[in-house]
Amino acid sequence: MTVLRATGLSRVYGKKQPVTWALRGVDLSVETGDFIGVMGPSGSGKTTLLNLLAAVDTPTSGTVEINGVELSKLNDANLAVFRRRNLGFIFQDYNLLHTLSIKENVVLPLVLDNVPPATILKRLEEVSGQLGISAILDKRVFEVSGGEQQRAAIARAIIHRPALILADEPTGNLDSKSSGAVMKALQDLNDEGKATILLVTHDPFAASFCRRILFIRDGRIHSELRRYGDRRRFFQEILDALREQGGVTHDFSAAGV
Repeated sequence: MTVLRATGLSRVYGKKQPVTWALRGVDLSVETGDFIGVMGPSGSGKTTLLNLLAAVDTPTSGTVEINGVELSKLNDANLAVFRRRNLGFIFQDYNLLHTLSIKENVVLPLVLDNVPPATILKRLEEVSGQLGISAILDKRVFEVSGGEQQRAAIARAIIHRPALILADEPTGNLDSKSSGAVMKALQDLNDEGKATILLVTHDPFAASFCRRILFIRDGRIHSELRRYGDRRRFFQEILDALREQGGVTHDFSAAGV
């Protein structure tokens, strides 16, 4: 089943010539159970693409459909509800509320949707067990590590069972050990829970957990890489592709692959 379909997606900034083309006619399809990585140099358009898919920004032209619903046809109020119920977001800086406990942060999407307390507790038990955060639920955000904060953010992103999880550099603020734990958690959600994930990253180690990589440059998707072998081999294939595009170097052994 197609979860997301973007057609002819473009974004132009500026009203006077020369305008800036951040994205140029991108077509993209995401199927149920996909785990897709989007990679590209700074300024390539990957963050703009993510913002358009998340309905944070509005395309200059083209359409975005999620579960068959064209986002541009929703008014602001309906769009906000649609995003809350159908999308899960994971950010580089976690975006947890420091005035709340870890548990309160995780259940927030369900509380906002007035889900019955018994259902909230059941979902909380499920996701906290999946992500190994049961022991820290009563702690405050500042009392746990960055890796634990990100796993709590992932729990918040999946507790309402969204159609699509959008992740923006989820390992950007983490050390290598925490990065591995976070990406393993996302991989398990995809493998075992059939979660559909689209991940923007600059990190080949994080990208190696994906099933498919889209390389974006100058606002266009110019190539694609699929994982057929093990993750170590895929990591090397990603490095090779990045080197061809810009001379990227990386210490294979230091990545912990």
